[in-house]
Amino acid sequence: MDLRQQQQIQNNAKNSSLIGKYFWIRMQDNPKYVRTVYFKLNPFTNQIDRHFSNDVYSTPPEGVEELPPNLMRYVGGMSNPLPYTL
Repeated sequence: MDLRQQQQIQNNAKNSSLIGKYFWIRMQDNPKYVRTVYFKLNPFTNQIDRHFSNDVYSTPPEGVEELPPNLMRYVGGMSNPLPYTL
């Protein structure tokens, strides 16, 4: 890890960024199933990527917050809809 990456990680921690954090969401079709979401920075596009786990039949993980519904729409949208990306 170079100095630039270390500075970026420190800045994200100071600014309470989503990068590197886990959240859980309850499935709408069956509320007994949950899924975790991990936010990671894509270094090639400099955008935040969402990584989802598979649906799991369990209770929400302890110590992990539920993902607010408005945050799901905000993160991971098409910020650069160019013809070659559609």
